[in-house]
Amino acid sequence: MLALEVAGSPAYLEPDAVVVHPDGRWTVVEIKSFPMIDASADAAKVGAAARQAAVYVLALERVAAVVEGPRSATRCCWSARRTSPTCRPPPSSTYASSARSPAAS
Repeated sequence: MLALEVAGSPAYLEPDAVVVHPDGRWTVVEIKSFPMIDASADAAKVGAAARQAAVYVLALERVAAVVEGPRSATRCCWSARRTSPTCRPPPSSTYASSARSPAAS
């Protein structure tokens, strides 16, 4: 469960899954099912799922900043094939060993 302040009030969020990789990268997973029509899904629904995953990423980045301090800035990469980003901690040997904690919260 994550909390994110929206318009001055807390919004509670629950991602479907957060995968934490051994090297400290983390991936937000949003599970959706869309009908395929002419070999493609509805772009509006896929876009909404991508925005939903982006909100989870924002909330997790804020948790990481509180837990680890300013050095916990992450870089997120979006893939054209999926709606979930893969996020990486900054290159730092000190941070790499503790990067799993913020994403797992």
